[in-house]
Amino acid sequence: MSNTNENLKPLKLYPSQKRTTIMRVSKRNYTIIKKIAKNEERSITYIADRVLEKGLLAEQQNQEHK
Repeated sequence: MSNTNENLKPLKLYPSQKRTTIMRVSKRNYTIIKKIAKNEERSITYIADRVLEKGLLAEQQNQEHK
């Protein structure tokens, strides 16, 4: 892993990437995200982005501990 700085940057999504964000979420997670979005009155893409960011951060931290 030579480009560690690249991995540490927060995930920035442009409007054109929003649709693909949802595609990267599994079907089971999508239904959960849909419920959360309805409860919090946020868009599904917003919640999906947060979930993916958290997932990527968790993955990153796991790799650092190894």
